[in-house]
Amino acid sequence: MTQIYKTKGIVLAKKPWREADLLFSIFTEDFGKIKVISAGVRKIKSKLSGQINTPGIVEILFASGRNFKKLTHACLDERFVVAAEPDFYFYAAVLELLDKSSPEDEKNRKIFALAVFTLKKIISENKLTVKKFWLNFFIIKLLSFCGYELKTIEQAGEKNNQRLVQVIRRISAGDCQNLRLRKDENQQLFCLLKNQVQFYLEREICGLNILQDIDIKHNVN
Repeated sequence: MTQIYKTKGIVLAKKPWREADLLFSIFTEDFGKIKVISAGVRKIKSKLSGQINTPGIVEILFASGRNFKKLTHACLDERFVVAAEPDFYFYAAVLELLDKSSPEDEKNRKIFALAVFTLKKIISENKLTVKKFWLNFFIIKLLSFCGYELKTIEQAGEKNNQRLVQVIRRISAGDCQNLRLRKDENQQLFCLLKNQVQFYLEREICGLNILQDIDIKHNVN
């Protein structure tokens, strides 16, 4: 008898699979990153399409297959309202970081909770600099949870600004209360973390490159 698994997750990516199917990459609360095939989801009458293609937390049921897991049910549990163009870029960057830093089938509840927390923070804030701060926060905590050595980042920060080292240490320790950064400090930290995360993961994070100068492009503080 095929066993059915239930969990909540965030859809990271999708790609066409056969004629009417999609292959989803989902970061789940209970199983880490998994890949599941949703049969017929590209058909107009598919009941799953609207549920799993909407930004947010989705509750899914899936069964283990010979080659791929098979999605049997999806229900949107909590919707994330990604309306403004900058929000889309930040949202996509968080998903890309999750996707490229996470091996398949490796459970990590801390990372799932971190992703949910960060996405809600980013979407709820109005200022781009504050959104970028929470993205910086996410990168530091993600690297820490993945087991990467943050001292290397601190050493890189010492060459630029001792203040950045203090910020990295405070965020790593979970101390963000009353933490304030000037716009230039926030941008310096972002550039430092962007280079470091791409060095650690040995792959380019396209979403971070897009966000490099987003403050300037949108002319928002």
